[in-house]
Amino acid sequence: VDDAEMLAKISTQVEFPPNHLIFRANEEPAAVWMVLHGRACISFPDREDVGTKICGRGIFGLTETIAGIPYQESLFTDSYCTCTRVDRESLIELLENEHDASWTLLRVLSRNYLKSVRNLASKRP
Repeated sequence: VDDAEMLAKISTQVEFPPNHLIFRANEEPAAVWMVLHGRACISFPDREDVGTKICGRGIFGLTETIAGIPYQESLFTDSYCTCTRVDRESLIELLENEHDASWTLLRVLSRNYLKSVRNLASKRP
């Protein structure tokens, strides 16, 4: 099973219009979100610079979803977006029951997460 097939088995593709709230800070994590097309923005509610937002493509909600802690930021679309959603239950089930698939998925998510963090950091003012 290649990386794309694995993600397809546990994910759903979703499309959103501009200015759509995907998740709000302090909500319980329901999913990991990967923005494939378009742009999404994260905003940080508990920082001094509350108006700060970082926009781009990438993976959002990964740490919170795996750790089972509330989302630390809000995520909303800046443009029309196509996203892949991996539900927390599906992710946890895969990690618990499919060891080879778990490692492959973690490599894929980690690689994409690192790319998205670097990409977003490079766009920050």
